[in-house]
Amino acid sequence: MTAAPLSAKETLRLAKLYDYGILDTLSERTYDDITALAAHICQTPTALVSLVDINRQWFKSRIGTEVQETPRSMAFCAHTIESRDVMLVEDTHQDPTFRDNPLVTGPPYIRFYAGAPLITPDGYALGSLCVLDYQPHYLTPAQIQALQVLSHQVIAQIELSYQRHQLELANQQLEQRVKERTASLSSSLYRLLTAQTKLLKREAASRHSALHDPLTDLPNRSYFLQRLSQSIQLAQRQPSHRYAVLFIDLDDFKPINDTLGHTVGDRLLVSIAERIKQMLRQSDLVARIGGDEFAVLLDDIPTQQHAVSAVKRLQNHLRTPVVIEGHKISTGASIGITFSSTGYLQPEDALRDADTAMYQAKKQAKQRIRQQLTLQLKTQDHPSPILIHDELPADNQQFAIFDADMQSTTQAQRTLESELRQAVLQEQFCLHYQPVFDLETQKLSGFEMLLRWEHPQRGCLSADDFIATAEDIGIVQQMSAYIIEQSC
Repeated sequence: MTAAPLSAKETLRLAKLYDYGILDTLSERTYDDITALAAHICQTPTALVSLVDINRQWFKSRIGTEVQETPRSMAFCAHTIESRDVMLVEDTHQDPTFRDNPLVTGPPYIRFYAGAPLITPDGYALGSLCVLDYQPHYLTPAQIQALQVLSHQVIAQIELSYQRHQLELANQQLEQRVKERTASLSSSLYRLLTAQTKLLKREAASRHSALHDPLTDLPNRSYFLQRLSQSIQLAQRQPSHRYAVLFIDLDDFKPINDTLGHTVGDRLLVSIAERIKQMLRQSDLVARIGGDEFAVLLDDIPTQQHAVSAVKRLQNHLRTPVVIEGHKISTGASIGITFSSTGYLQPEDALRDADTAMYQAKKQAKQRIRQQLTLQLKTQDHPSPILIHDELPADNQQFAIFDADMQSTTQAQRTLESELRQAVLQEQFCLHYQPVFDLETQKLSGFEMLLRWEHPQRGCLSADDFIATAEDIGIVQQMSAYIIEQSC
């Protein structure tokens, strides 16, 4: 037998065959149905879907035989793929090409062969759809045409399987890309969320820092005014809604700060802030306005007496000494109160009036101290020119409720304080000397020195007009130095 020659296109043909990925796959009913139909139409006992590999022919489908593959050198189909038409061998014993073929001279003793090449859309013959008989056989033109049509169906099925396989591969690749992209997006989203969380935390910290006092962590003036503005708006919509604003100023805090140091002073402020918070409801708001000043918003109070009672409890609580770094420290507080009944439209006005009332309370406390000292002088048998006052009595803590007259009084007092400070800087004071005579000898025994203030607008003022205020604002020592310098 002459061996089937290899064509020039064999390498490309084999590459195409391998690309389809059909070799050595499991049997499929679709192909088996076509081979069964081919055997039935051609009236043969055997039909095959044969694929020609480099050294073998492998049967994708077979009817009437159990053989899975044969060497290519014996394959009738190796000759079929060289043509575009159906190859017919009606009697192998009479055909010089195949009569010595081992498949003819030995099992299965093929006597008849008809094969239609399986040609791909781009012109490569992968194998054949063939029918076999073991005795001479003849096909009618209709049977030959049917065999060729069925070969087209085999190719269509191969193409369909290939496209399905390619689609599956594409889906797998797509799924893999989707997984990779999803993982990448998830990673990016995680980083974005992490960055966003950090940003939100920084914004929250920045917002908190902008609205809170760094030392006590209490709300600051800005926060307090925002909250107070909400209460004012609510009171305008609901007249039954009442609130009170407290302005708290610690008594004698500056001497404590100057004597014991700023660290102790700061710790004292933190302690006082906590004590104020402990005495208030959760719905109330306490804020540090600045320095040793605090503000409190008592919101939604039933009566004004509720606020007064809260102030008294607060002052009693603040009387309790606190120990800081071994120092037992006691400080009082002067408190001003204003109520929503005044009819505020702006939060700054309410806070200003509470401050005015606090100022009045502090003034009342100092006046009370002076009265006590004056009484002490009068009751002593031998009055001393110097009185030592160790600490402010607890019951000298004062609070005051704002009224309309306070504003003008307080403004005048603050104007006087400001002018006094300027007077010290500009040396507007002068000394008047009044002679003192001995009544027994009728002789001059000395001079009494009288301090006067040459006020730019009000003229010459006696000490009674300003000395108490000078004591309140702590400039007496500077004035005394000036007097001594002028008199000596």
